[in-house]
Amino acid sequence: MPSQQPFPSDVESFIASCIDSVEQIEILLLMRAHASRRWSAEEISRDLRSSSHSIRLRLQQLVAHGLASRDEHGYAYAASHHADKLVERLADAYRERRTAVIERIFSGRKEAMQSFADAFRIRDENEPSDG
Repeated sequence: MPSQQPFPSDVESFIASCIDSVEQIEILLLMRAHASRRWSAEEISRDLRSSSHSIRLRLQQLVAHGLASRDEHGYAYAASHHADKLVERLADAYRERRTAVIERIFSGRKEAMQSFADAFRIRDENEPSDG
C-alpha cells in the first residue's frame, strides 16, 4: 500500500479560516460546478436535501469570505482566481481524502470549544496562572 501524502497545508489553512461544516463544502462545490448559475437558498436546499435555514446561514458565511456573491437574482460562486485554486484543491482533497477533510473541520471546532470551556474552568489557588 503506498504511503499517504501529507495533507496539503494550504488546504488545511483554507479549511481553518473559511470552512466550518461539511454542508458548507457541499454548497461551495455545487456552486463551483455550476459557476455561471444563480441559486436561491431553496434550490440548494432541495439539491443537497438540507434545511433551507441552514443553507442560508452557510451562504452568508461564503459571501462573508468572498467565495460567493449575492444579488437580487440569488447567490453565485464568486471566488477570486487565487481562492478558486484553493477551492479546487479542497475539492480534490474532499474527493480523495474525505475523512481527513472532515477531521480538520471538526478539529478546529473542538479546539474552539475547548478554549471556551477552559475560560470557565475553576482554577486551584496554587495553580500558576497564564496571565
